[in-house]
Parts: sequence; C-alpha cells; structure tokens
Amino acid sequence: MTIKDIISILEEEDINLEWLNLKNFSGLYVRIDNQDIIIINNKLKTFREIKLTLIHELGHYFTGTIYSFNMNKSYIDKCEYKAFKWASMFLMPKEEIKKAIKKGITEVWDLAEYFDVSDDMVIFRLNLPDVQDLRLMLRDESNI
Repeated sequence: MTIKDIISILEEEDINLEWLNLKNFSGLYVRIDNQDIIIINNKLKTFREIKLTLIHELGHYFTGTIYSFNMNKSYIDKCEYKAFKWASMFLMPKEEIKKAIKKGITEVWDLAEYFDVSDDMVIFRLNLPDVQDLRLMLRDESNI
C-alpha cells in the first residue's frame, strides 16, 4: 500500500487532507460541518510515518471512533485501539500474512519490512484472534 493508494481512498471517501504543525500528535481525524478531515503533522519525516499515520486516521473514519480530548481516558483508549486494529488488519490482511509466511518471512522485523509497517504493528496484528492459527507457522513465537 502506497501513499498514492491511500490518497485515492481519501478522494473516494471525500476526506480532505491537511498538513499542519501539530505539537503532540502525528495526525488527527476530525469532522467539521459534515466534512471529514485528516490532519497530518508536517514534521513527519518518512514515508512510512506518513503512511501509518494516514492509515491510522482512516481507521478512525471507518470505525466511527471520534472523540474529544476532554473525554474519559478509557473511551479514548478504546477509540485508539479500534483505529489501530482497523489499520493493522487493512495493511496486513490474514491471507497476505499467510502468503508471507509461506515465502519464509517469519520474523517480526522481516514481516514489518515486508508490509512496510512498524514492528509494533506486526506484533499487535499477530495477537488478534483471526490470525492465531498462523502463529504456529512463525519461527519464534516468544517475541509476539
């Protein structure tokens, strides 16, 4: 998945993309006057950071997990979890993970490179219930 592919999704969904200097966030998803907007921190340095931030914010859009910062921390954590889960499943579909493992790509770092995601996202994804059967195919499950 490239940034260009993600931009196509934004266009299809009529989501505006803005670049701002955000002090404490990589990105934000907001809805203002029925317009969906993803804001990306213009200080992000790598394509991977930009891509993962865009996908995470799309996760908020597709899961409907919108919150304000004065809400209950537990609710905010649930919203963040749902967005990250959506992003990880979108970038690493079960069938694609299975194909990678069959090619011999079985280390966390190797899967992260293959899918162009973070090690943390690979670990998170491999701990979701729908891929538990694939974990038996991995070399070193102790890292997950």
